Amino acid sequence: MATAQPRPPHPALRVYAPPLPDNASELLDFAIAHFHSRTAIEMNGTRMTYGLLGRRVRSLAQGLLDSGIRAGDRVAIILPMGIEAVIAFHAILRIGAIAVQHSDREPMMRLSREFADYTPVAAIIAEYRLNALAGLDAHARPKTVITVQAPELPKNAPRRLTFTGALAEIAKASGKGVMRVASPPKGPVQLPLTFGTRAKLKDLFGSPPLPDDYPYPNANDLAVLVYEGRTRASSHGAMLTHGNLTALAHQSLEYLETAPAGTETGWALWPLHSVIGIADTLTTSLFYGRHTILFPRFDRATLVRALKKNPPSVISGDTEVFRFLAEHARTTGKAPVLRLALSPVSRDHAPSLRDWARDLGWPLVVGYDGAEAGVAVFLRTSDEGREHTVGTPLPSIEVRVVDVNDRRRVAGPGTVGRLMIKGPQVFHGYWKKPDETTAVLSADGWVMTTSLASIDAEGYVALVPSPEH
Repeated sequence: MATAQPRPPHPALRVYAPPLPDNASELLDFAIAHFHSRTAIEMNGTRMTYGLLGRRVRSLAQGLLDSGIRAGDRVAIILPMGIEAVIAFHAILRIGAIAVQHSDREPMMRLSREFADYTPVAAIIAEYRLNALAGLDAHARPKTVITVQAPELPKNAPRRLTFTGALAEIAKASGKGVMRVASPPKGPVQLPLTFGTRAKLKDLFGSPPLPDDYPYPNANDLAVLVYEGRTRASSHGAMLTHGNLTALAHQSLEYLETAPAGTETGWALWPLHSVIGIADTLTTSLFYGRHTILFPRFDRATLVRALKKNPPSVISGDTEVFRFLAEHARTTGKAPVLRLALSPVSRDHAPSLRDWARDLGWPLVVGYDGAEAGVAVFLRTSDEGREHTVGTPLPSIEVRVVDVNDRRRVAGPGTVGRLMIKGPQVFHGYWKKPDETTAVLSADGWVMTTSLASIDAEGYVALVPSPEH
């Protein structure tokens, strides 16, 4: 299997001394040390500096240890997008435990199925989701439950949410452009079952900081289980190591970063439980010293205000985000000076991409965001005749197309087949499912994706709609 290796830093990252660490916790501490007073995270006007982020992570890490959580333990995070979720993620990783993120709106049935699969030792959960623990089987119940008080929605928060991406297309076809957002229940929520330990996150923030000499995880230590993509229906947890998480950061610094570290503002519009949210918002952006603004929902008025107050140079978002930015640029004559934008792969947006290239420049890179591929980055191009492709992969990532019935047979240029990806970001298999792992991951590190594609003689990858679509 492919593993992440330390690489020399990009010249733009002169504040770091080579080699860069290959575990997420040490790389975050590098950023904290160098950008101590700079804003790390912002949401709804609340800001946290890198220095304060570091103190909170270390205090919570010690609090987790005091609660009986150890290296290798699985810890569920069931929180809305917010600063607490960022802190919880990195505190778990710092002690060598494994973070498993869930949407705070994840249905109880699916949550129960996934808990049964990886049996978390602890859960950090929003109080309004405590009832979701009621249906768990005894063996899947976490011994420790750490609760987070539900954040109050701002008074001007929209009660209606615009659809994005594929949902936007469905909404247009049905004549519906918005969906109702359920508000957290008011008043205290009682935990329906008795657990070994019950604590509040805010109390654990009062713990003494983790000692400086506490050992960092190793590159091959598991950091995250991701239940996403093909894993949603069958509860397969994709295993990502610390080396996997730092791989995208190393790739970005080598091939994509041209601005000095600690100088940029980034917008994050992907959920933190998604693989892009993990790979970009929770890791790469923080490692690079960005001022990252979290947007828990797509709302045009909020984005317009943010364009005036905190214009981004880096964005990770769905296609609807870039469609909105292009429309805004056309109507106002003002476009954000984007240096880099991470968008998911798409077979169907070639005309839109040409428009965005005209209105926004061409800052897009494309992330193949299946959990198994661990966000393999492709470099878009605006070259005439290439708009239908997702571009070429980063130099550290290999791609090939194989026969749909025999992955040992590599297809020739222009031939449609199943896309396979190899690189330091590729996952290390499914949690406790060796047979399912072997079905998609070869012994030499090639992962079989669910996408049909072709690769031309120059290496440009074009995705092809599956027959069922």
